[in-house]
Amino acid sequence: AQEVEDRDEVPESSPSGFGTDGAPQPYEHFEMLRAAQKDWWGCEAYMRICFLYGMMHLIMAFSYWITLHNICELGMIWCSNLGAAGLTAGVWIMFRMDVLPEHGGAFPVEIGGPFVTSIALGMMYGHTVNQTMIDIARGVAAFIILMHVALCFRMYSVAKPAMTKAHHHAKEAGGRLFNSSGSCDSPAWLPSAFQHVMYLVAPPKTVEQLEKEQHDRDNNAIADDPLAKVDMTPWSYLRTMIFIVALGWVVQLTGHAIECVMGERMLMSNPGQPPWSRAGQWYGWEHGPVSSKHYAHVTPQRGHWAWQK
Repeated sequence: AQEVEDRDEVPESSPSGFGTDGAPQPYEHFEMLRAAQKDWWGCEAYMRICFLYGMMHLIMAFSYWITLHNICELGMIWCSNLGAAGLTAGVWIMFRMDVLPEHGGAFPVEIGGPFVTSIALGMMYGHTVNQTMIDIARGVAAFIILMHVALCFRMYSVAKPAMTKAHHHAKEAGGRLFNSSGSCDSPAWLPSAFQHVMYLVAPPKTVEQLEKEQHDRDNNAIADDPLAKVDMTPWSYLRTMIFIVALGWVVQLTGHAIECVMGERMLMSNPGQPPWSRAGQWYGWEHGPVSSKHYAHVTPQRGHWAWQK
């Protein structure tokens, strides 16, 4: 009883700091957490997107390597096709699981670059080739680069902030309706395509705060709330990365076009000591049915470099 009386007499010394009445709502610690989310909530969301993009490119890079290794060094065309198909399917599955179909997910064709590469290399490194087959293979190679440029556009479109009305009913995996007993938040800035994998939870709000949100269509009532506004520096970094990757593929496409017109080796000299006494020694070692391990020998020009004759 004395303790309760003390809380009334010295409310600031009570556990809640407000005597026997308890802390008023909204609770201070909830609002402190809400203020902190302005700084790190965007990082949490776009970190998850970077995980997806990083793993996609890692598996695609390995798929390209295994395709080149199987065809250029081992001459195993069917192993190349199977390896590229399996790894490409893995990338498709990762993308499908993390991106909602109605927001640009599903199975985008531009991810299939490694498998198309296996087909193009099969034509380039065939035992019997002609100029028409080489020209078709070069066209397919240009198409593969364009697929990656298109993938950059898709990555940008699914990762850009949605800037819609904030709500507390984020969709679940597979695009199903929200979990009514434990739904997650969907901030206005959150990319809609990733709302089911973010699991963002804001501090609880009072009934008055929720009613104020429901009557606000433009997020004006929560303009300073992390549901409507956070530090978007992570999106700026990710956007810059996507632009740089797209620029790299454009440079690659430009170089490929120049090589198709001028020849693969017109921009570089052959290795050797001045005055390039070994010029011509390495012609043709990268191609064809003869093993490319013959680095120091002149191999028959049957395949990719046959155009030089």
